[in-house]
Amino acid sequence: MSPKRRSSLEISGEMLKSVSKEAITKTAIMYKAGLNFYQMQRHLDHLLECDLIKEVREGEKVKYTITERGKLFLDHYKKLRELKEKPKPTIPSE
Repeated sequence: MSPKRRSSLEISGEMLKSVSKEAITKTAIMYKAGLNFYQMQRHLDHLLECDLIKEVREGEKVKYTITERGKLFLDHYKKLRELKEKPKPTIPSE
């Protein structure tokens, strides 16, 4: 069986989670989110445009970290996942 395709929302959530604790490089984002470079770059550009991730320069290195807006997005995303994964209540039959 082939793995389930992830939605853009799921990929965005994984990328935000990967940069939520510390600033990391594009390569680290790519590996943590399980993407190839092209996919990661496309989603990173979108997250930057939406002000969910920001670029941080550390000397010669360029790293990325989550913004306050990104933290809010990630928090809502986690809550949605929890709701989705909770079992539906069973209605007793008469």
